[in-house]
Amino acid sequence: MNTRIARIEADIAEIKIDLAVIKARFATKADFAELKRSNAADLTGMKSSIAKARTSNHHFTDRRSFSCATARHSD
Repeated sequence: MNTRIARIEADIAEIKIDLAVIKARFATKADFAELKRSNAADLTGMKSSIAKARTSNHHFTDRRSFSCATARHSD
């Protein structure tokens, strides 16, 4: 009986180690939700930056402006 108990205790110790590894290496549903929120915020920021760049008076905001600016400088 003591041998069986010792084997069960060893198995439980191994299961605890395996569970700790699983918890450390795998993402949870909450982790994915946070990543989704973070990506959405990043995308919103990028869209805002692109919109600001398009509405600015910079010479290179679109291909036509770039072509015109290049043609003027190549003379």
